Amino acid sequence: MENPFDEINQRLVKIENLILANNKTNSTSSIPETEPFIDVKEASEFLGEAIPTIYGRTSRLDIPFYKRGKKLYFKKSELTEWVEEGKSKTKDALRQELKIVSRK
Repeated sequence: MENPFDEINQRLVKIENLILANNKTNSTSSIPETEPFIDVKEASEFLGEAIPTIYGRTSRLDIPFYKRGKKLYFKKSELTEWVEEGKSKTKDALRQELKIVSRK
């Protein structure tokens, strides 16, 4: 009669190998890439504004930023979102909003 523990051991080895193979394929693809931070000078160039203007916006909390010690850091994606939030609406878009509000 065959030892039942041998069969269990073989199955466990197969399961372990499958897990290891799965971890190897997922480990390279699941590493999230983080966006690098930029400094005040780069933010100034990116936005086309003077460095003192950037400092003023951060002190008024108008612009998204990170602070570590005395240094300020920014992410381009957040600066882009911030700029896009200030988009002016067209006359047609405002008319559509008025129509929707007046129907309620």
